[in-house]
Amino acid sequence: MAARAMEDPKLLGQALAPTPLMRVAEPEDVAAAMVYLASGTAAVHRRGLETLGG
Repeated sequence: MAARAMEDPKLLGQALAPTPLMRVAEPEDVAAAMVYLASGTAAVHRRGLETLGG
C-alpha cells in the first residue's frame, strides 16, 4: 500500500491529508524525535505526567 501510494498522486494526497505537515517523515524528523525523547527535558515531562496519574 505505501509504495503504491507514493507512486499515485491521488493516493498520496489522501494519505497525507490527515497529517499535520502534509508530507512523509524524513529520517531527520524521526532522529530529532528520538533525541528529544532521550533528553533530560523529555524525562521531566514524563515524570510530570506520572505525577498527575497519566
